[in-house]
Amino acid sequence: MESIIGTIRRYTGAFHRGLAGCRVVIVAVHRGGPDAGEILRDDGAIGRLRPDDVVEFAPLVRAADGSERRSFVTSDARPAELEVVDAG
Repeated sequence: MESIIGTIRRYTGAFHRGLAGCRVVIVAVHRGGPDAGEILRDDGAIGRLRPDDVVEFAPLVRAADGSERRSFVTSDARPAELEVVDAG
């Protein structure tokens, strides 16, 4: 089973222009879209990302010392807008 929750991705979408190219971490999957009502936060329940899922993510904020932390603000994207990247 593929890990999804907590994985690092790169936002490649156009809607959130300020986040284009930024590293983000997946925090939840809204199965079937934002109005479907099923919010999944467990890889076992998610299984795999589907094209009609909406992925909730938080940007990673880099400190002056080079460390990263997860932002308190979340955004959403389609799976195709989140490119898998190295965790490093």
